[in-house]
Amino acid sequence: MGFLLRLGTSVWRNPDENDFLIQRIASKAVSQQKFATSDLVWETETSGTEAIYLMEGALHYQLGNFEADVNQSRWMADMCLWAPWVYLGDASTKEPSGVVLVHVRQFYESIRDCNQMTVAREYAREYVDEMNRHDAVTELWHCPAGEQQPERVGSLFHYSLSAPAVTICERLCFALQRRVPFSRVVPH
Repeated sequence: MGFLLRLGTSVWRNPDENDFLIQRIASKAVSQQKFATSDLVWETETSGTEAIYLMEGALHYQLGNFEADVNQSRWMADMCLWAPWVYLGDASTKEPSGVVLVHVRQFYESIRDCNQMTVAREYAREYVDEMNRHDAVTELWHCPAGEQQPERVGSLFHYSLSAPAVTICERLCFALQRRVPFSRVVPH
């Protein structure tokens, strides 16, 4: 979530204001969902309405002949927060899994309510410009932020998250941590 990193480091110097936006997004735009083994998380050619953070478990991603396994602590499809997006590939669970969803419409509303649309538009423009620099981008691609280094798989680029981005996810998910852990709900 490079956008929240940007707010925290360059726009808002006040940690209380940064925390307010994170709390607003967490309360309005974030939910959790559990999946059993082989459940479909998203389907090819459907509208991208959520960015997904894999908290527990593992997913299998398939786009034509390209296949990848995704392990926990990973963002996917976060581009739908910054541009209209249609899922290109299918994602299904390899084992019981728990995800955190960031819902696009509620995400926008939270940013609007905190008067940060100008910063969000600037970030979205940079995000889309970065996407356009690549021949192909999948739901596994991440916009580089600072120290992130791309991993090239064929002609597709993927980025791993830096420690600050993981910390922001943990803060976003704080409100959800009080709920029942995924492993207690989804049978093994």
